[in-house]
Amino acid sequence: INREQRYQKEAEEEEKRKKLLAEGNLAKLKELDQKRPINIDNCGDVKEERTVINSYSDGCGAGETRGFRSAIEKEERDWNLEGYEGYLRENKALLDEFIDANWAGCRGLLTERGNELVNQHS
Repeated sequence: INREQRYQKEAEEEEKRKKLLAEGNLAKLKELDQKRPINIDNCGDVKEERTVINSYSDGCGAGETRGFRSAIEKEERDWNLEGYEGYLRENKALLDEFIDANWAGCRGLLTERGNELVNQHS
């Protein structure tokens, strides 16, 4: 019953808001907004929704999960080092410059030479 009354009161306030907005009475509109009670339905707006996954299932069975540690270890085992050492040798000066640069310098390097800095071996 309380919820229904709250919804009815909010609907009436919304009608008042629309009327004041149409009239251009911003002072009364601001006063009405300041008096509005805050509840779970009107305290904020959802801008983006995300799902955070803390573990994953590898098909072991219902309820059995392994942590991210094993996923990282598997990825490390499967990662191919071929070409990585060559990449480091060829781009040592660029990588050192990127590491020693300040924020603006890093941004500039990424803008100018981003293809070299961000590739499969970086």
